[in-house]
Amino acid sequence: MSLGETLHATGSDGVQRAKRWLELTGRARVPWQRYESLHTPYLTFARPGGNEFSFDLGGYLTGDPFNNVQFLAEVKKYQEAGDQHVLYQEYLAKCYRAASIRGPFEFMWITWHPFQVGEWRDLCGAAKVRASVEMHRSAYLEEGEGLDESLCAGIAERLWLIVLSEKQESLCLTSEMMAVIRGEEERRAVR
Repeated sequence: MSLGETLHATGSDGVQRAKRWLELTGRARVPWQRYESLHTPYLTFARPGGNEFSFDLGGYLTGDPFNNVQFLAEVKKYQEAGDQHVLYQEYLAKCYRAASIRGPFEFMWITWHPFQVGEWRDLCGAAKVRASVEMHRSAYLEEGEGLDESLCAGIAERLWLIVLSEKQESLCLTSEMMAVIRGEEERRAVR
């Protein structure tokens, strides 16, 4: 298997596992994923100039305080920090663009390995969003477009950094348990 095929398979596996984990928390419905072409229009956004970018997963959070709030997620099935920080900075610029076009969304970065641990607290701050958008200005902002500080702050408030592990994945509800819960939710909604 070539390196590209290996990376694609790892990426697809990570997306499937993140989708499963999110759904089995009982707090997310994840109908859209990158590796299913039927659902990519929801996950895809236009850059200035016409090129597109997309997120890996999308859906709705359930239950208070997030009932029916939409989210978009990027998944990195990494076994080491690697280039995640560089990719995360571009991800923040993508979040800014997506929020400016169709927002608001909750934005999730889901990984199996932490990165930039020394600045972990700052990774979801408005200053980090602002700096990342500035860094990728030419790719994600229209020419001459000013940076919206309130949008940067809003994105920072809706950023999630989620670090999974194989053991943690095994602690969520089973599919059978979720079926019972979803059935009860539907039964209560009919009343």
